[in-house]
Amino acid sequence: MHPSSLLPDEDDSFSNRVIGDSVRLLGISQLDERLERYRLSQPKLEQQMLKSLRDYGQLSPVVVCQLDGSPVLVDGFKRIRAARTLRIKMAAEDLDSLVRDATQSGMSPWELLERFLALPAGHSIELAIARRIKNAGLPTTANLEAFDWEFNAKTINKASMLELASGEFIKRRDNLAIVGQSGLGKSHLIQGIARACCALGYRVRYETSATLLEELMRAAGAKSLPLALRYYRSFDLLVIDEFGFDKLERREYPESPSLMYKVVDGRNGRGSTAFFGVCLLLKADTLVPGQGEE
Repeated sequence: MHPSSLLPDEDDSFSNRVIGDSVRLLGISQLDERLERYRLSQPKLEQQMLKSLRDYGQLSPVVVCQLDGSPVLVDGFKRIRAARTLRIKMAAEDLDSLVRDATQSGMSPWELLERFLALPAGHSIELAIARRIKNAGLPTTANLEAFDWEFNAKTINKASMLELASGEFIKRRDNLAIVGQSGLGKSHLIQGIARACCALGYRVRYETSATLLEELMRAAGAKSLPLALRYYRSFDLLVIDEFGFDKLERREYPESPSLMYKVVDGRNGRGSTAFFGVCLLLKADTLVPGQGEE
């Protein structure tokens, strides 16, 4: 049995490298897939494998045996097809470094295999994190590492913010509301927390109160409000920054309390919603549709 690399068919420049007496690296195009015709096609599982390989890389090896002088693929057909679809590559310098380390340290075949699989997996994880951060719609590159904790240490509890960045409140589907005066760094904090949660694998979406209401009003006008609400329900964490419903905002969007209520109510029990704003002092009934006057 040999570990096989996840190199695209046309790029097998690393193939047939021999490490020690028992390990040989193979390119995908060298595998004999004659046994594939005996395997059942399961499109749903194929999609799940594609997503797993894209997000986490190859977590377990394919199984190859030597038959009639050819490396015949015995198990791992879905992984190979997913790898071809995603065109997962390994940098030449990474493989050279791995081969050199394995030769110098006398690494066992299983240790080598673990290291070999970890290289593209790490790259895939980095790409997945970058994709989640991009899809979150964060307006800046603010992160918690760059936050000045000494600026307002009496008001901002660092330990509490770092606890939020662990994502445990999302796991519990708890909601979050943080209020304070302008200039305290609330937007920096929530974007840093959101970015950290993206790195942990959570699907996050950032909106300001105004942009969210604009999207909801546009969807309502286009008779597609249910689709918009379903979209905002799909995230593990929805961040609503600059939340306040001041007089100007409520005058511009008369239906804002009703629309915001639909978003929050639809997410209840499904995911976490975080409100950050200057003031959240509303009448008790202002988020209930059809009730309350200013």
